[in-house]
Amino acid sequence: MLRGRLLVTGEDEPQEAAAGSMFTALRGHRHGFSNPYHDAALVLGIWSPADPALAFMREIGAVLQPGSPPDPAIMGDIYTRHASRLLP
Repeated sequence: MLRGRLLVTGEDEPQEAAAGSMFTALRGHRHGFSNPYHDAALVLGIWSPADPALAFMREIGAVLQPGSPPDPAIMGDIYTRHASRLLP
């Protein structure tokens, strides 16, 4: 569930997800989300299995800094360690 709004990216063009929206992101399929808006957004994520996904999200969250782009080398390393990959 989403409070606020996000820009959600999948196989097609990015779309705005408004408050109350639900979206799925299947492993192995291109997906992502960002908040380019001024207002904060709250996202409830459900992963299965939870432990590997939560470890990945914690590690990504620890290196992201508001207002500056992520370091591609660091992000690539995290993705590789979690059996995933960054897509252009």
